[in-house]
Amino acid sequence: MGSELANNYTVYIPDHRGSGLSGPFGEDYSMQKEFEDIDAIIKKTDARNLFGLSSGAFILLECALELPSIKKTALYEPPLDVNNSIMEYYHS
Repeated sequence: MGSELANNYTVYIPDHRGSGLSGPFGEDYSMQKEFEDIDAIIKKTDARNLFGLSSGAFILLECALELPSIKKTALYEPPLDVNNSIMEYYHS
């Protein structure tokens, strides 16, 4: 997906906590940590239009509600939230 977008946009593909080369989530993992990670990327890159895939789409949606520096989002295949299970996972 990133390579397709890179034809027309500058693309940064960070490792989400707990996946790729980022290492484990950590004991103090929370949605707040996700906000901080996205905010750090925005500050470092000056990116304002963000794309989120799968759980990244859910995280990005939550971040867009909290971070005024995000101007536009594109969300693809956010996970289905059954009985508020995703919210409980990220806000526990």
